[in-house]
Amino acid sequence: MMRHYLAYSTLAVKEGVAFKINLFTSLFGGVIRLILLVSVWKAIYIGKESMAGYSEEEILFYIVIATAMSAGGMLSAGSILGERNFTGDIIVDLIRPVSIPWCYFFISLGRFYLRFWIKVIPTLIFGLILVGYVPFIDGGRIAVFVWLFLGGAFLHFWLELCIMSFTFKTKSSFGLGILWTAATSFLAGLVVPIAYYPPALHNLILWTPFPSMVYTPISVLMGNATASSGLGALYQDFFNLPVNAALLIEQISWILLTLPLALRLYRWNEKGVEAQGG
Repeated sequence: MMRHYLAYSTLAVKEGVAFKINLFTSLFGGVIRLILLVSVWKAIYIGKESMAGYSEEEILFYIVIATAMSAGGMLSAGSILGERNFTGDIIVDLIRPVSIPWCYFFISLGRFYLRFWIKVIPTLIFGLILVGYVPFIDGGRIAVFVWLFLGGAFLHFWLELCIMSFTFKTKSSFGLGILWTAATSFLAGLVVPIAYYPPALHNLILWTPFPSMVYTPISVLMGNATASSGLGALYQDFFNLPVNAALLIEQISWILLTLPLALRLYRWNEKGVEAQGG
């Protein structure tokens, strides 16, 4: 059965290669976005040594990593579900003897693989050259970051599926897509680290799964991760764990909670399917 799902990843890679011009044009757009963000943050830091615990070099490094991750490093359910529902291809998918959410997951996995090499790595290299700052990072922090990065990509897919499965009800993914993008940008720390938010809001957001997708992995990589609130703080206090271990378990907990919820919501919304293209 697994090879059937892996076939979806292979097809997604071949499709991406066939339309690689789209990847390169979006890479260019991502580079322009990065240049604008770096310029804005440099302007904000004029006359300031640090803000919210970040020096200018540190916040620019954070922005580079976050932009590289958002350039294609997270698995996405919304674009696939929206496309298939709008064109009517969802009807063909539904008659196949496979789990549709897992099919879309493996399609997204194939796209993730392609975007990682064509978009994420070039954006990262360009960004580090642009800001001219790379802190010392030991191998242990890199290993934890890679795990959290991949786990965050996995978590992103199933969280997005929770929201985007309502496409069956709304008949369009456009509004839901805007809502989801706004929520993740704000709550996951894609543009502004959540450490910059007021303390009450900061602590509240830490009780959601969103920081585990972007903010937590980057904080671990930079060596300034803390578990001041949320499940991570509970695990750290109750089990007397190191902060990175507590944050890893926190992310795993959110995955275990989100995955069955996403599958259940999908099945419930799927009953109201009315494909616009069929």
